[in-house]
Amino acid sequence: MGIAQQAMPPRHAAPFFLQFRPRGGYHNEIWTVRLDGDLLTLMKPGDKHVMQLHREEAARYLKFSYDLIGGRTITFHVIEGLKSYSFPCTKVQMLKLVAWMPHKEHTEIAKEVRFSGVAILLFGALHLLLSGNVWFGWGIALVAIGLSGICAPKRGLYGSNGALLLVAGLGDLVASTAYTVTPGSTLFDPSLIPMAVGLTLVVWGIHQLSMLGPNQLLRTARAIRDRRAKVAPVESKVVRQVALWNLVGGVGFAGCALLVWAYQRGSTDGPLITSAEWTPDLAIFTGLAFVSILSAVALFLRSRPAYFEAKVSAQMLLAIIILALWGFAASYMAERPLTAFGNTFSLDRAAYAPVAWVLLILWVSVFNRWYSQAVDRELEESRD
Repeated sequence: MGIAQQAMPPRHAAPFFLQFRPRGGYHNEIWTVRLDGDLLTLMKPGDKHVMQLHREEAARYLKFSYDLIGGRTITFHVIEGLKSYSFPCTKVQMLKLVAWMPHKEHTEIAKEVRFSGVAILLFGALHLLLSGNVWFGWGIALVAIGLSGICAPKRGLYGSNGALLLVAGLGDLVASTAYTVTPGSTLFDPSLIPMAVGLTLVVWGIHQLSMLGPNQLLRTARAIRDRRAKVAPVESKVVRQVALWNLVGGVGFAGCALLVWAYQRGSTDGPLITSAEWTPDLAIFTGLAFVSILSAVALFLRSRPAYFEAKVSAQMLLAIIILALWGFAASYMAERPLTAFGNTFSLDRAAYAPVAWVLLILWVSVFNRWYSQAVDRELEESRD
């Protein structure tokens, strides 16, 4: 059942209480959170008030975290970075708190889930059309789950969407490593099709799973408050930072393309890289340079912060850099070091070993966490 449908007392009903035991040496103490209509009150033992938050503002001062040792934790920030109170909490307590705060209406959630369903359906159709390059079974599965999101949209589908996208994406990456290249195929490496599709699905799968996180629900509550108060930053340092990363990445890709082209020109002993080695990577590096620089310009020129677009572009840039570095390392040969620039993406299947995909998932997840926190801080500063 979605958060928006959690059973909670009416706004003007009797107060609702949640009790927590603090960490450290204070396990015998019992702190209480009182949810009373539009007011949240945090009280220490003896019903002494510590802080009071309005329903519209509560999400600004709450944060959920989870680790394998400490479990799930809720933190109330009285003064950000200076004074806070943390308590172990159960999933039920977390859901009760989030459900009390402002949340999206069911129709809005359904609209977003349907949009994701349509996109997944299209990727499933793409798998069926490219069945010669990717496994058609992923296409059938993606079409099925896409249709379920369109016909019966529920927030919980983010979990199944994300899991299937990750598995299908990794499956496509596996297919790219096993693809045999036809000798003499110099203009296009067909293994790039499952690699590109798989990379997109993995990044998108991580994003879909993040939509189920409790802190995402807190961000939703903050966004609803900001929308009602018409609060929005005029410009974003975070987006500009991502735009700068794209610009640097584009220049770097362009430099790699020039190196591949220069090395192919050869020496007195003949070409340093054969045409079968350099042509695919020259086209890829050139295309990546163009797309990255174009993304940077688009982000710089936007009059309003393009948070979603910046996140997507940074995710793809990070994923490509990880695969490129791994491909370069796997293709490097001491006797012919220059060939690594021509084998980064095209011919060395060892470049896309499972460890590279694990690193991809790990670092994209780490970036998502950093980006969300950076955007939260920026939006909080714009409210003050």
